[in-house]
Amino acid sequence: MEKNLDAALAIFEQTRSLNPGWAVSYFDIGSIYMERGDLQTALENFNKAVSLQPRMPLFYVIRSIAHFKLGDLSSAHADQDMAVGLSASDALVMVDVNLIVYEGELDWAKDYYNRILDKNPRNALALQGLAEACLVNQAFDEAVALFTRALALNPKEARILLGRGKAFFALQKMGEAKADFEQVLTATEKLHLHRLANDALKKILTGGMNENSFIGD
Repeated sequence: MEKNLDAALAIFEQTRSLNPGWAVSYFDIGSIYMERGDLQTALENFNKAVSLQPRMPLFYVIRSIAHFKLGDLSSAHADQDMAVGLSASDALVMVDVNLIVYEGELDWAKDYYNRILDKNPRNALALQGLAEACLVNQAFDEAVALFTRALALNPKEARILLGRGKAFFALQKMGEAKADFEQVLTATEKLHLHRLANDALKKILTGGMNENSFIGD
C-alpha cells in the first residue's frame, strides 16, 4: 500500500512540476499526505488547491476532513458551509468514484451531515450522503434507516434505492434487497445504474455474494 502511495505521489508531483498552476495536482498530493496521516502537509496542499480554484466544493469538503482530524471544528465547519454554499448537490452527495472518501471517516460524516439535518431533518441530499457514508463504513442498520428517510422524500431516486438494496443485502434481507434492485431498473435510464442493479440481482439469484460484495460499487 505504501509503495502504491509513493508511486501515486511521484506522479502527482511530476504533474505539479509540469503545470504548477493546476489546482487538482495540489489536491491530489494533499489527499496522499492525508492518507499517510501527515495532516499539516495535507493542509498546505489543500490550501494551495483552494487558492487556485476557490469554487470547487469537493476541495472544501476534503479539507474539512483534515481540519476535523486535527480537532479544529471551527475550520472544519467553515469549509463544510462553504462547500454547501457553492453547490449543495455536489457537496452533500459524492459522485460514485469519490465514495471512498467516506472510508474510515464516519465520525466526520456524522458531524458534517447532522449539522444540516439538525436544521432540516427533511434534507434529502444530506440523508443520502450520510446513508452512503454509513454504507461504506458497514453501519448497515443506520444506512437502511437513512436511505428509507431519503426515499420518503425522493422515492424515484435510483441511487438511493441501489444503496438501500446493498444495505438490505448485507443484513441478509434478500427479499427487500431484491425489491430495491428491481425498482432501480424502472426508476432510471442510466446504464451504469442498470448494470449495477442487474449484477446485484444475478448475484442474489446465484448466491454469489458476501456481505461486502457491494461496498465501493
